Amino acid sequence: MSSRGPSAEPDDVNITQMSLVQFTTTAQNFFDRGDKFDFLRFTLAGLYSDGDHDRQVYLNARQSAERPDPRDLYMSRDLDSAFGTTRTLPFSSPIALFPVTPFRETLTRANHISHPMMDHRGRTHYVPMHKIPNFGLCKTMTRHITRIFLPKLYGRNPMTGAKVPAELLSQFYNECLRPSIAAVAPDTLTYWPVDYTHAYVKALDERHQLMFGTIDLPPPDLRDFEEELLRRMDAIPDFENAFFGHELRGTKNTTRHNPDVDQERRDALNEFTSVLDSTRINLHEWQVDVALEISYPGHVLQWLRIEHKRVLREAMPSLTDNQLQAVLNSKLKTKIDYSSQLRDLAGLRCTPLASGTGDRVSYINVYSTDKSVWYSLHKSYFRRMNYDAALPRRIDTLLKSGDHVSETFRRCAGLSDTGALQDGAARFEIRVPLYSALDALVSLPDGFFENALVAFESDIWWLFKVYRLEALLSVFRNHKIASNAQRSQPPSLLLDAVSVYMYNALMYRPKEGGWETFIVNLSCGGEYDEEDENVVVDAYSRGLYFVHDLWEDAESKAVRLPAFLQIHRGQLAHVFGFSQFVLLQQEFHVGGVVVPNNAPRHPTRRNNRIRQTTAAGLIRDQEPAQIAWGLDDDGVTLEPENVMVGDDVTMQLEGDSDNEDQDPFASGSVDSILQSIWFQLPADIISLSPNPKSQKKASYILLGAEARSNSTFELFQTCDLSSIFEQIQYKDFDTAGWQDKIFHRYFPPKGTKPRKMQNFGSATYFRSWTMLMTRLSRRNAEKVHARLRVEFDKLMWLPFPESDRMWSTKQSNAAGFEFLPALPRQPCPQIAFNAKVRKGARIQLFTHVRGDEDEEESE
Repeated sequence: MSSRGPSAEPDDVNITQMSLVQFTTTAQNFFDRGDKFDFLRFTLAGLYSDGDHDRQVYLNARQSAERPDPRDLYMSRDLDSAFGTTRTLPFSSPIALFPVTPFRETLTRANHISHPMMDHRGRTHYVPMHKIPNFGLCKTMTRHITRIFLPKLYGRNPMTGAKVPAELLSQFYNECLRPSIAAVAPDTLTYWPVDYTHAYVKALDERHQLMFGTIDLPPPDLRDFEEELLRRMDAIPDFENAFFGHELRGTKNTTRHNPDVDQERRDALNEFTSVLDSTRINLHEWQVDVALEISYPGHVLQWLRIEHKRVLREAMPSLTDNQLQAVLNSKLKTKIDYSSQLRDLAGLRCTPLASGTGDRVSYINVYSTDKSVWYSLHKSYFRRMNYDAALPRRIDTLLKSGDHVSETFRRCAGLSDTGALQDGAARFEIRVPLYSALDALVSLPDGFFENALVAFESDIWWLFKVYRLEALLSVFRNHKIASNAQRSQPPSLLLDAVSVYMYNALMYRPKEGGWETFIVNLSCGGEYDEEDENVVVDAYSRGLYFVHDLWEDAESKAVRLPAFLQIHRGQLAHVFGFSQFVLLQQEFHVGGVVVPNNAPRHPTRRNNRIRQTTAAGLIRDQEPAQIAWGLDDDGVTLEPENVMVGDDVTMQLEGDSDNEDQDPFASGSVDSILQSIWFQLPADIISLSPNPKSQKKASYILLGAEARSNSTFELFQTCDLSSIFEQIQYKDFDTAGWQDKIFHRYFPPKGTKPRKMQNFGSATYFRSWTMLMTRLSRRNAEKVHARLRVEFDKLMWLPFPESDRMWSTKQSNAAGFEFLPALPRQPCPQIAFNAKVRKGARIQLFTHVRGDEDEEESE
């Protein structure tokens, strides 16, 4: 394959230093010249040819950047957000209570606040608030949110994180919230749904989307309400010691003031806290974000990375230089946020922990407000993209969003009818106790702004983003029309991945760790270490992140990274969300593999084209505990294979065995055979679990691949199904029903009338059971059946097997089946419970809220 790439050997490459202005102007010249490959290579790899030599760009963002004169700057101060943890509702305004809590109001992302909790040994630990299960209780003044935190649930189920199971939300409404309203404000009870099921149904619109309404409660009722609510919650073990977490948010523009005027600071603080009842708050229980915002008309201001210690010194003046440097160097305490992948320009987020105690500072955040151009609370064209956005099935969506972002950047650069420019201010925020809010961050010393900040003319800053983005979109457009055979090669796929990463970094703080480290470092020339599974290289050594180089196929013009980069295919597959490279290649219909459905397949769905389940001994990590079946000692033996026994089980099976080397009959021991069959059952049940009809929907089973492979009877001996199902239909079966409707369908007695049964024919355990019944006399078959029944009766639950299938998900009209949670009524697995074992125990189930991973980050 002929291709176009470097025009010189590495030794012939010369270094050229450029300022941001020079780099942007040169990129514009390459773009206007019309040679797309030269434009791409310069803008993304920092390489260009002057005819005889390749030149390598080093971008010095400080070169020619303006150091702002304080006389040209505008500075204001504001109070952005406040956080409080109390056992009271200390508001002077009405609260708006949620009958059905919005899932989005659950605190799931770090707010950099920890809460003291005591372990079983009486030791106090500080736990991040977003890791304590919580849910939204009410809003105040439209924006402010109060959540209820449930410390008793902390650490109980790592899969659910901070989200509270649906049955507990129902219990909270039915046993705590509505009864408290009845006790405190009985005249308003007619506005409250009769129970949680009623509230949930009422919140559904005609498209079955939840519309989260509120019901007001006035200030005079708040004290009695909080006492009644917490009294009822303390009486329920799961709710005991609950507390309120308050967040006053989105107030920066309403509290903006001149930091030099004492009265303006006092007025702003009074306005900020006007929603609170000052007689009922403990200032030590509240923290507030105090900010200075600096703007320079016609410019975008950026923080200099090398001046971060200066910033920390102003936030924590009691620390020595060595202590400040230790905080800055700590990966635990400080995160560096590079601006558009420029090495010299970066904000920072710092959680100083004990280092900030002396100055009463718990969090520091400095950044540029240019992010306000794309930042939003809803999903928009400016959202962060996943790596699979560059794959064929999603690349059109990526390009559509990219075009909108590009148009926005152009408008910010003044390339519109109005010619208006978008400026960017610099913000310096610290979090302090509310009692310190009046005097915190009032002024900064002379010389601070000239040293810590640099300014770029607004059009230059946005044009830099315009051309960097245009180069990335050109890569995606190039790959969209390239042949699948070329696009599916590792150098092209790695270029797709790093291009998505660079696309996101133009708007959001670049992610670190995990696959990001692998992608970023390998793409700029690092070598992959098989043993350490890591790539180490200084990705910002040239001032701006550049890939190692680009190559262009001479015939197809397909662009890729150099083929000599040591690309690990397995790791590359994982980057795009696939377990194997061959599965990633299926996205391109190459390698002789045809994808049967063009719809994107949810990664949690199981393959329901299994001809036969895998023998558990091949995939399970541990051997099972041996059961003393006692059948060999009782004289139960196999009949010779050539003996035909009439009236046998002759179920029609689907497909041939793929696991002949795992033949349990080789030993001739009935105990060994039954042990193998029993050991196989749980793995087969989970392996054959159903999927919704739509390819886009996740599996009904929440278990990951490893948990499925290692399924044991522990799953089926508990009422806690919160890590397995989102929703079920369930029914208790008495002893007779458990035998006739459940046991006999999983293990049909000898002589059962043959019929075709979905799922069962693919189950390895069922094939072995059928063969065992064939090889036993009727009397011995009855002994085996009776002995197996003893173990079977120890199980708590199993999928309810209808007459033609192991798993059923249709909405059951049969008497006794109930939905959990009660709503919505939709297809979900039918589960049979053994009433003798369950004994009325509560079924624990968690409704998993999907899609959070696509939400934008909050600052």
